[in-house]
Amino acid sequence: MSTEHHPANNPDNEPKGLISREEFSSKLLRLVNDLVWAISADGRSLLYINPAAEVIYGLTLTEITRDSMRWFQAIHPDDQTKLREQLERIVETKTFVQHFRIQRTDGMISWMQGSFYWIDQGNGTHCIGCIAKDVTTRVDIEMALEESKAIYHSLVESLPINVFRKDREGRIVFANQRYCDNQAMPLERLIGKTDRDLFSPTLAEKYMNDDRWVLQTGLPFHDIEEHPGPDGKKTIYVEVLKAPVTDPDGRRVGIQGMFWDVTSRKRAEQALREAKEIAEKASRAKSDFLANVSHEIRTPLNAIIGMTELLLDTRLEQTQREYLSMVQHSGESLLSIINDILDFSKIEAGKLELDHRTFDLRERLGDTVRSLSVRAHDKKIELAMRIDPQIPQRLVGDITRIRQVMVNLIGNAIKFTPQGEVVVSVDVIAFNEHETELRFSVRDTGIGISPDNIDSIFEKFEQADSSTTRDYGGTGLGLAICSRLVRLMDGDLKVVSTHGQGSEFFFSIKLAIDQQQPADIPATIKGRSALVIDSYETTRKIYEEMMQAWGIRPFAVASIEHGLALLRALAEANQPISVVLLDARLIQDDPDGALMQAIRETKKHLDAPLILAISGGQHDHSRLSQLTDCDAFILKPVKHSDLLLAISNALNIPIETIDSGEQQAFNRRAGPLRILLAEDNTINQKLAIGLLKKQGHNLTIANDGVEAVELFKQSDFDLILMDVQMPKMDGIEATSAIRELEMSRQKRTPIVAMTAHAMTGDRERCLAAGMDEYVSKPIRLPKLLNALAKVLEEIPQTVHQPLVNEQPAQWVNWNSAYETVGGDKLLLIELAKVFLDAREGMLQEIEQAIQSGNAKELRRTAHALKGALNHLGAERVAHFGFQLELMGQQETIDEPDPIFRQLCQMVEHVAKEYATFVENFSQFD
Repeated sequence: MSTEHHPANNPDNEPKGLISREEFSSKLLRLVNDLVWAISADGRSLLYINPAAEVIYGLTLTEITRDSMRWFQAIHPDDQTKLREQLERIVETKTFVQHFRIQRTDGMISWMQGSFYWIDQGNGTHCIGCIAKDVTTRVDIEMALEESKAIYHSLVESLPINVFRKDREGRIVFANQRYCDNQAMPLERLIGKTDRDLFSPTLAEKYMNDDRWVLQTGLPFHDIEEHPGPDGKKTIYVEVLKAPVTDPDGRRVGIQGMFWDVTSRKRAEQALREAKEIAEKASRAKSDFLANVSHEIRTPLNAIIGMTELLLDTRLEQTQREYLSMVQHSGESLLSIINDILDFSKIEAGKLELDHRTFDLRERLGDTVRSLSVRAHDKKIELAMRIDPQIPQRLVGDITRIRQVMVNLIGNAIKFTPQGEVVVSVDVIAFNEHETELRFSVRDTGIGISPDNIDSIFEKFEQADSSTTRDYGGTGLGLAICSRLVRLMDGDLKVVSTHGQGSEFFFSIKLAIDQQQPADIPATIKGRSALVIDSYETTRKIYEEMMQAWGIRPFAVASIEHGLALLRALAEANQPISVVLLDARLIQDDPDGALMQAIRETKKHLDAPLILAISGGQHDHSRLSQLTDCDAFILKPVKHSDLLLAISNALNIPIETIDSGEQQAFNRRAGPLRILLAEDNTINQKLAIGLLKKQGHNLTIANDGVEAVELFKQSDFDLILMDVQMPKMDGIEATSAIRELEMSRQKRTPIVAMTAHAMTGDRERCLAAGMDEYVSKPIRLPKLLNALAKVLEEIPQTVHQPLVNEQPAQWVNWNSAYETVGGDKLLLIELAKVFLDAREGMLQEIEQAIQSGNAKELRRTAHALKGALNHLGAERVAHFGFQLELMGQQETIDEPDPIFRQLCQMVEHVAKEYATFVENFSQFD
């Protein structure tokens, strides 16, 4: 059967040269992508099908036309019945549209939309024509959409929350069953209703306003709403989330919302807040208790430290000075430990901050170890310290926390070591230009820790076992604090131990390297030789390592006999020893004095200077010096700087004193500075004048911001110290005004902010206003000089900060007060007198502000008194001033009278304590 119709002749009425209509139609149908076919009126014969069939059926035209029913058989069986029924009725219907599937031989299915027509061919003959369009893509999309709708409805119906949708007019167009149940209304009745139909006028207005906001902004809306419960008594809470609904063109056509009951959660949060408040009260009570206990310990301890400081200012023998220095260092270490016990609660709360300053590890750790040497000597334990020579002298980190950890570890090692040695080591793990990773270790030959207890020793209030507590004492808190402090420094405190043989505690931390290191060892000391006589092998190795690092050739022996023999042998070989270092314990073990006589005679003949190393418990240095005719003595455990200085002095080699690195001398001394001090508080003025005039600077005082700006207009200053909170014009405004004036001068004057506000963001606020540096009150001289150094590009001067307690402290922290004035007693007395004269007037100003309800004035006056109290060491009392200041700042003067009355009473206590201090000054002068 032919599938195409080709007429033999053109109709008579068609012009010659043109193709016939039949031929044109045939060629046109070849170009159509839609399926076109014609079948006989009974549907059994295929009369025509166009080439598009090859793509749709996946067969050639020949294969399709070989069987006249092939076109029908390829239709999906589920669609054949309906199509056959429609074809049988086409004589009546004349036309119909049918969707059906064609299944290719390769299994692929195409969805077709076919339009069928009853065609009259003339001469009483008919056929059926069809045009079928491939709509597979559209059907797939529609099916996916339907599936998506089904999933959406299944999801929203299974969610344990209320879901709804509204159109732009606020009419409900959809709601899940939970929402319907909540409204006690079926969906059919809910459709088309608005919030006014469902809720009270107040709630309806809120909901509609929320909807308008979502439609206007296109942003999601979130809220937790509070409603009366069904009984009208208990409040319920509902969390609400609304978002815009958009059409395919991105237009907002409505909103979709969901809400759920969060009453249980809110009540749990309230219970948690209440529990937190109870816990905070308990924590405050614990802190108060610790503070009171600490205070009772501090009072005598501060007196010890203070009296030691006074004695150190008198003329002393070298031995006395060294012993008093040990007392002072020990007292300060104990004071630091007391403070750190209070810090334990801060550590647990995550509020403890690390300090970062330059320090000399050898000096500071050497002082720490030496302060514990008496305890070691009393137990006849060798205490040695070894520091890797590769470690730079000046490092940057929190040396106070490192010392605290080491004091605890060394103290424990001495406590739990009945005999043998305790060795403190610091080694380099990694090293580069900017930082170094160090391993700190404390190793002992003590009782050790059993494997069963080793995992629990870092827990708070834990020790290895109860017998340890009975035999050695202690709270079990030390290692817990150490472990947490090391963790704060990004390290991990660990231990290895063998029960009965000893333990080693160790940790590794990274420390920055200060870029300014001291000068190298003088070349004249290199190439010398030294004889070390010490019975402990560990100590000999430590001496050898230090000397080799300096370029000194060491010879180390364990006894005086071997040392004397080596001295003579080297002298005979024309290699005389330059200096001898002898452990004093070896002399004490010489009952008849024969060894001492031999030393004196050998020294006389060989002319080798003798340095005696004396343990912390050996008191009679002068006697030992006379017996051995020694040239110098040093204390054990030997510090790097002490040994180097002793050797250089014995050999008459000049060498610079080793600088601790924490306070560096000026590289370039600045001449006297002209400083403008903008400060409204008289005590603060006196303090700044006293501190800075001692440094040789000239000060001009401005009592407020307006006066500061006027003085700046009239004079030229090298530096401005600007209080932030002042009357008339504060420091921020004054700085802005000064920066505007500078635009015409073409010169920028450094401005350092001074403020009692030390909260997060205060520094940034000051710098953003045009200030160059920031110092928080109470002002401490080292911090102030550091700030000046930064803005002047200099290195701060050395500042001596004695810890002196000349009075029994009740209300005044004398350490803090002396730190404020840089240890200047006369300046502190002058400030005390100013406070005694000014306190009544300051309290009257606060009272007037309270009575008049002037929040701004209350903030200013309370701030001034708080600052004065902080500077004078009365931090406890200053807190009440801060509470009043906070009321003024928040403009909520809510029952200030009780706080003010307490403040007045406490200020009088402080005044009495300072009056006593001033009166008794003469006996301390």
